[in-house]
Amino acid sequence: MSGDGRDGRKALIGRRDGSAHPRRSARTRRGNDPEQVDVAALYQQHGAHTTEVNRQNDRSARQRAYAGVVRGTPRRPLPAERLLEAAGALFDREGIRAVGVDRLVAEADVARASLYQNFGSKDALVLAWLSKQDEVDRAGYDRALRAAARSADGPADPMTRIRTFFDLAVAATRRRHYRGCLYVNALTEFPDRDHSVHMVVAEHRRWMREEIADAAAMAGAADPAEVARSVQLLYDGGLVGAKTARSVEPIRRAEQLAAELVEAAVVRGSAATART
Repeated sequence: MSGDGRDGRKALIGRRDGSAHPRRSARTRRGNDPEQVDVAALYQQHGAHTTEVNRQNDRSARQRAYAGVVRGTPRRPLPAERLLEAAGALFDREGIRAVGVDRLVAEADVARASLYQNFGSKDALVLAWLSKQDEVDRAGYDRALRAAARSADGPADPMTRIRTFFDLAVAATRRRHYRGCLYVNALTEFPDRDHSVHMVVAEHRRWMREEIADAAAMAGAADPAEVARSVQLLYDGGLVGAKTARSVEPIRRAEQLAAELVEAAVVRGSAATART
């Protein structure tokens, strides 16, 4: 995520040939969020590899994939894919610091050199994993809104757009056995606020605030940005409460409080409009 937050996020991993991913949308080009950061350079700080090496890897991967299709056998995930999958399972279940390189490569069933060839370092793998999770979460949110639109036979209404974050949090909390927010968990393992992990997490949280602010503005709420910050605080509290109580009830309670907060902001917005 560079000046364009979503572009920078996708540039963190980049294509296998070393180029950045194309932009998906221009909706995040606002440039006025103090937490917006240049994430495009973060991966380079932790050992991004040369274009030529990645081209060779890509050519080899295409050859292996083609051979699998010709023989009628499913393609085995590439080492980088297996490392990301192993990292996701181990980091979430046991913690980032607790999992060493030897454990990662054993779980992924790859050579130790594969980690350094594909990512450069364990820290770079952590960044790639967090960025991939961010991408998965954004895509999941978009799918949920499309499903809501199909059910309503029209675009999701503003409150549905906000409540969807809490619905997804409930599902993720149950699926992950009440381990808390994986982004916050990652922050606690990297207390240095200048570490790149903090910047990646800040970008994820900025995206969430922008989505909430957009929905609040659509509803006619007064000061949508402030509404978004307040809703995010309630969301954070709900996740912490769910982790300690081992129940999704705190998330649902936070959702209800968020709905009441938005409704009050809409009333204020309507009153302000009537006075003008």
